[in-house]
Amino acid sequence: MAKYYKKMFNILDRYLKDKVEDIDTSILSAFEDRKNGKIFNFKEHLRGFIYAQLSALVSWKKIKSNLANIDNIFCQYNKEKLKQKSAEDLITEITEIKCNNPYTTKNQMRSLKANIETFEKIEKDFSGIEKFITCHSPINIVKLLADSNSTYKLRYSGVALVCEYLRNMGIDIVKPDVHLKRILAPDRLNLVSSKSDYAVIGKCKQLSNEIGISQIKIDYLLWNYCAKGYGEVCTKKPKCEKCVISEYCLNNTKPINNRQDVKKVFIVKKATEYQKTDTKENNFYKMDKISIRNYSEHIATEKLLNNGYKFINISTGREYSLFRITNNNENMLARFMFYRFNPKVKNNYAWILKKNFNDIDYSYLVFVVYVVNSVHVLLIPASDVIDKFESRDYEGLKSPPEWGINLSYQIINFLIAHYEMK
Repeated sequence: MAKYYKKMFNILDRYLKDKVEDIDTSILSAFEDRKNGKIFNFKEHLRGFIYAQLSALVSWKKIKSNLANIDNIFCQYNKEKLKQKSAEDLITEITEIKCNNPYTTKNQMRSLKANIETFEKIEKDFSGIEKFITCHSPINIVKLLADSNSTYKLRYSGVALVCEYLRNMGIDIVKPDVHLKRILAPDRLNLVSSKSDYAVIGKCKQLSNEIGISQIKIDYLLWNYCAKGYGEVCTKKPKCEKCVISEYCLNNTKPINNRQDVKKVFIVKKATEYQKTDTKENNFYKMDKISIRNYSEHIATEKLLNNGYKFINISTGREYSLFRITNNNENMLARFMFYRFNPKVKNNYAWILKKNFNDIDYSYLVFVVYVVNSVHVLLIPASDVIDKFESRDYEGLKSPPEWGINLSYQIINFLIAHYEMK
């Protein structure tokens, strides 16, 4: 599914560039700076940490508009001067520029001196903060700074805050805040089933490896799409009518959970005649192409429901529709096709274009086969399609490459025995 989600993030990237003004790219710049060999000094680490603290439960847009004032309040991050400044003065000055939070700011400022001393200890023990944050994987550094049992625990700093600090220093990691957790949740993009911070971090790292987009860029795109003052699309009350990635979302494209939903989604015209008429009349073969496709989608959905799947129709086009099927554990892409077997002819050949199907982006082929008076819904793993179907490239010809299979009663019986959904 790598290409599938890479396309989604490309759509988000274009949308943010075109529609969102004054978007903050500082974390992308920090990431590029680190890639290009920049070494961040103690002041920059302290600044990145304090920015992360202040933005906890305070709009980043408000913080960003006051950065010059904040830098002055915190003595341009001179650690000696800052350790001498009273916590109450810091609280008062932050409150005056309305960058405070009544639940977090007081504790953060009263623990700032102790946190600066922790940074100093890290600098001493590891011969520099830079060596510390790069000596292990990012997730292990998060645990060292956020775990209450760690020697280097930063006070009033949980996993999300520590991730934001590391992100500010150009470390490739996401911040598992409310925005990311909400958009990645099972009722939206359905990429993370757990609300655990580490589950979100782990899934984003896996996704980054699969699609070739940095974790920081993934974070940047999702966060800006959701956050107040920026995209404000996938919020607590999502603006689904404005969403540009609705085809990937379970909230906007409602999952089909029951047969009543099926009737609403698939409009079956002549296909219903099959249920009213004697099957000996072979009405499968009398239906026009649109009707047989609609009916095929309808019964495929019924079978998927019976086998524990939720089913979403993403896009349709002739007989090669693209479906997204989900169960409790994972999202899967499947291509749909159907074929009416004709016993009166020698050559029954079913095919699907290679550009529409592969075993990297797709998990299954949903294949509906009509044989005289019976219909069979097959759920064939993509790897088996590649293995068992014939590869035809038509080199030097105008015909595009395809996967095909010559159907006979023997082949159909084999497919039914191995892949039919009960």
